[in-house]
Amino acid sequence: MHQDDLWLKTTRSPKRYLVWYWGIWKFILFVLALASPGIGYDTSTDVLSAAQSIRESPNREFDIFRYGLQKFVRWDAIYFTSIAQRGYLFEQEWAFGWTFTRLLHWGAKGFSYMINGAPGLGEASFGILVAHISHLLSVLVLYDMSRSMCNRGSEDVRTKFAFLAALLHVVSPAGIFLTAPYAESPFALFNFLGCYFYLKVYGDRATGNALGGGLSRLASGLFFGIATTFRGNGLLSGCVFAYDASVIAWEILSSRKILNHLHDLSFTIAAGSMVALGSLVPQLLAFSQYCLDVSGERRPWCRRRIPSIYGWVQSHYWGVGFLRYWTLSNFPLFLLAGPMLCILMTSAIWTWIQSTKVSQTRTDGADSARSTRLREREFTNSVVFPNTAYQGAARRLLVPQLALAILALTTYHVQIITRLSSGYPIWYWWLASLILEDRQVQVLGKYWSPPKIMVQWMICYALIQGGLFASFLPPA
Repeated sequence: MHQDDLWLKTTRSPKRYLVWYWGIWKFILFVLALASPGIGYDTSTDVLSAAQSIRESPNREFDIFRYGLQKFVRWDAIYFTSIAQRGYLFEQEWAFGWTFTRLLHWGAKGFSYMINGAPGLGEASFGILVAHISHLLSVLVLYDMSRSMCNRGSEDVRTKFAFLAALLHVVSPAGIFLTAPYAESPFALFNFLGCYFYLKVYGDRATGNALGGGLSRLASGLFFGIATTFRGNGLLSGCVFAYDASVIAWEILSSRKILNHLHDLSFTIAAGSMVALGSLVPQLLAFSQYCLDVSGERRPWCRRRIPSIYGWVQSHYWGVGFLRYWTLSNFPLFLLAGPMLCILMTSAIWTWIQSTKVSQTRTDGADSARSTRLREREFTNSVVFPNTAYQGAARRLLVPQLALAILALTTYHVQIITRLSSGYPIWYWWLASLILEDRQVQVLGKYWSPPKIMVQWMICYALIQGGLFASFLPPA
């Protein structure tokens, strides 16, 4: 089929094709996982109840089902399913999202009934179902959100841009982590919903709907807060509201329209508080368990100025800290994470530059009105993303992504950036824009397409890592 004909069919039913491609990609990952050899070098699966039941259940008719399920209960999935089955037993387990483990715990009750109550199978099965549904919904949310971020007015171009951005999320380098019982898929869904409603703030502002803008801001904070309960890095989304609060505070000091700005500031503070609560509530539960028992010995982190179990666990048990991962033995992991780090940082910086081009011309004065119009026209004709109406939103949404990349490089286990990045929209929009603009560079007399190379890397990385994951081999 000719490429133009394929695009024509796609733009007529974009969401149907997204679901179709999502299903094909999941089928490929599932077959890849089943075909992966052995149990890997690590047999810790055998000593954990969730995975142990998968291997030792007496129901022989479920042998194939158990075998396939076991391929997805690897690495952190063992913790998630085990915690869901019997609660938080060990201190280090509080590094794993409270909401996701509780969701698996309650959802598994129905699954355990359907599979004759085999322990562990319900948690693993429901976790995989949640991951699949969340990933599909996040693809559709990203599509709807992306349509408003395309700068060109053509309906065809906007549809292509949104379709490409959503399709890139389908084949994200997170790969099998968006299929296994991990928190990445639900995190992406709720983080995208937070971004979606944050964009609505700008839409409501353009129509003069102040109350609608405030409610959209609250909805954005709510979804960012829920995302934070799934993954701690969701707290970075609070940077969006911190950015807003600083801008509004400055406008209050330099403007006479104090009441209007106070209205915006109150909604912004409330939305930011919801994000903070997403991190605070699970830690309060841990604090009540470890620090309020006067009969026993209090843990060291209970006596800290900020008694955060999450910070303590990450540092004490998992070796997370500033430059602590910068060792020679970890150098290969930095190489693996390098492409994704470059994509995250480049897309954030590029978006900042592009989103400030027109706004800068508007401050040049009346004598440069003609120059402003020319630059706006050049911007609109040459750049698919970001939409000039949403420049402010783009500048704010890039901050959490850039912060994540910097933290991954300096503080986190750097290799996890390939899966953490799946829940941030800016780089999808940037790459979709490059694909549509068909940008090429000439190297050694030959033309190369950087966006095509990036997409090829994403797919190859996801497939290779999927095979390694199913065999219980690093990196994870």
